[in-house]
Amino acid sequence: MSRAMTLGLVAALVALLSWLAIRAANPEAETFDRALTALDQLAIADNVVERDVLQARAGNLRNYDGLVRAVDAQDLWLDRLRRIVGDGPEAASAIERIAGALARQHALVERFKSDNALLQNSLAYFSMFSGALPATAKPVGPQVSALAAAMLRLTLDTSADVVESVRDRLGALRDVTEGVPDAYDVDALLAHGTLLERLLPTTDRTVRAIGAPELHAALRSLRETLLDRQAASRDVARNFRIVLYLASLGLLCLLLRVGVELRARAKALRSRAALEHLLARMSMHFVASGRGALDAAIAAALRELAEFLGADRAYFVLRGAVNRRQVWCRPGVELAEDWPDRAAALAARFEPGSQGLVHVPSVSRLRSPALRRACEDAGLKAWACVSTIGADGSGAMLGFDALQCSFSPLGPGRLSLLRTALDTVVGAVARDRAEAERARLEARLHRARRMESVGALASGITHNLNNIVAAILGFVEIAEVQSVADEQVSDTLAQIRQAGARASDLIEQILSFARPRDGRRRAVDLGPVVMEAASLLRVSLPPRVTLVVDEIAEGAVILGDATQIQQIILNIGRNGMHAIDGPGRIELSSTVDEVRHPRTASHGHIDPGRYARLRIRDTGRGMNSSTLERIFEPFFTTRRDGNGLGLATVREIIREHGGAVDVQSQPGRGSCFEIWLPCLRTGAEPSNLHPAGLPLGQGQTLMVVDYDRERLLGDEELLAAIGYEAVGFTGLADASAACRNGSGRFDAIVLVSMLWSEAAIELARSLHRLTPQVPIVLSTAAVDEIDGHSLMTAGVSDIVGWPLAAPELAPVLRRLLAAPLGPTMDHRAPHTGPAASAH
Repeated sequence: MSRAMTLGLVAALVALLSWLAIRAANPEAETFDRALTALDQLAIADNVVERDVLQARAGNLRNYDGLVRAVDAQDLWLDRLRRIVGDGPEAASAIERIAGALARQHALVERFKSDNALLQNSLAYFSMFSGALPATAKPVGPQVSALAAAMLRLTLDTSADVVESVRDRLGALRDVTEGVPDAYDVDALLAHGTLLERLLPTTDRTVRAIGAPELHAALRSLRETLLDRQAASRDVARNFRIVLYLASLGLLCLLLRVGVELRARAKALRSRAALEHLLARMSMHFVASGRGALDAAIAAALRELAEFLGADRAYFVLRGAVNRRQVWCRPGVELAEDWPDRAAALAARFEPGSQGLVHVPSVSRLRSPALRRACEDAGLKAWACVSTIGADGSGAMLGFDALQCSFSPLGPGRLSLLRTALDTVVGAVARDRAEAERARLEARLHRARRMESVGALASGITHNLNNIVAAILGFVEIAEVQSVADEQVSDTLAQIRQAGARASDLIEQILSFARPRDGRRRAVDLGPVVMEAASLLRVSLPPRVTLVVDEIAEGAVILGDATQIQQIILNIGRNGMHAIDGPGRIELSSTVDEVRHPRTASHGHIDPGRYARLRIRDTGRGMNSSTLERIFEPFFTTRRDGNGLGLATVREIIREHGGAVDVQSQPGRGSCFEIWLPCLRTGAEPSNLHPAGLPLGQGQTLMVVDYDRERLLGDEELLAAIGYEAVGFTGLADASAACRNGSGRFDAIVLVSMLWSEAAIELARSLHRLTPQVPIVLSTAAVDEIDGHSLMTAGVSDIVGWPLAAPELAPVLRRLLAAPLGPTMDHRAPHTGPAASAH
């Protein structure tokens, strides 16, 4: 059920419950209560009227104020009752009957008040006159007494017999008084008696009519009607209360379900927020991690993600221009060597999902028997992965395996964040690669600038300085011949000659470092060369320093210059000698190693292949990290009498031989230099080798752009000599047209620019836009005007000196073209379709 449907249902139930609650509360109950109260008050007022009438008839009521108020109360409560009851047919009929009965009663009351007033007055006079005539007075006394007794009985009983008796007594008294003189009192008595004889029955009939049962019957009928309607209303309210109870139970169940759902969603939101926080922390860790710390950062990220998801294994695989494979396993859990590759193949068997996601919460619930069997063969209980794998196998994959129990369902929220996690790791790798590339270009620029400065220095002053030193040495020789007899002067001249010789050696080292080596290389067996260098080094060491030759590998054949290899050993050995303050030793050995995976040395990169490794170790003072970073810089030295060119020359020789050097040193623990030089193929003959002895190409097609046509021909010949097919262009328009028309034709581009570095960068940028996958090598002499950022944005992969030199260019091309140039990953590529998920 969707959230909108759930909220709509809840709103409808709330409205229904509100209506049921109103009906269950019986809102008519108050109406009936007020109607019955008004009816009771009306009955009470009627009773008061009847009571006051009876009291007035008995002569106990002094005035009619109470009776008038009771009559007004009847009218008041009748009006209220009419407003309360409304227009119901039965109730309205009963009220009209009550109103008619009250109207007749009120008329009778008015008549009663008039008759009763006259009656009471007559009774008073009758009593007065009857009392004034003594009973013994003859002849009226006995008749008056008899009339008084009959009248008294009439006041209590107004039946016809009593009325007839009173009428007889009045006639008898009237007969007796005829002819009696002065019978005024008797006449008054007879007048009032006659009036009373008429009023008493009439008044009693009025009193009986006032208390007639018609009004009582109408009141009783209305009460029964109201009570029936009240009972029916209560029955309806009771039914509504039952429905309200059932609806409340339904709402409670629904609210419980909504509560469970909201709790699950809140839990999912908290989990998503925690995962987002983890990804943000991972990103910050990647950004903060320096060069060389990326592997540790990725391993920590895999561990945190796996622990968060409850996985037993996690792995990140990157294939393409850069290959990277890192795994994490919970203690006690193993990972097969080929599993990440098999995982990528297994992911491809699932239906393509949104953003390359595959989620299997439980392998046992997979509908496909083949997929379930494949997952079970891998030992999986649950599996989640996200990948961007191209048709050629390039791409990236981030996977999590559960081997003990199933994953709790990740849900779409957290599942989509796995894509973010993969993008974060891939972005960190790309960022590290970009930083490494930028650092390498900056280093190449820095070295080129140093070499340019050293070359300018050497070409500007060394020849003149050498002539000056030669003249000094010549004059010293003449002075030594002329001052043979003076021993003190001879010693001084000897010191001058020694200093001049040192200056001459320094000038020679500067020239040797600055000018390119002649490149006449051949197949060299490293064993005899190392032994000869060891002999030369041993005789130059002081007695306190011992040279130990541990092992010399046989069959280590390299392509190089034996003299330069010896120069490497002698320069490093002499530096080690100067680092040893007391007794110590220098250890020298050589081995042949097979490198299967790329390595990064402290100074250089080691590609897979077969290498001769020279190891020179000393027990000297060692170096701290800051010194270790600068040991190969020209003119950097820690000795007072040093010139800083020995190790710089060593670095240049190693680089020109296509090798690398790895230096390990700590203060107080000595230093170790490992020189890695590529070996020749087994069975290779010197006659079959290129005379320059450089890494040869495989016939790849290179675009060469040089605005000087004659120089362009020479560049093409040079590239052909080192194993490449060169296609030259002298203008941007022709080069651009060739790039557009021949997509994938060129494996690399070489741009030659003697001057105008800004124009060269713009040319590289234009060609890079047309062929973004093709590496570009820039050859220029104007390195001072170029920075690393400009090279990166222009797509320049490396920079070499001008003019082109095979010893410098061949290793660069070999490095750039060593890996296949498949399509690079684009981890930002959009994906469509739902996420692949099995339940």
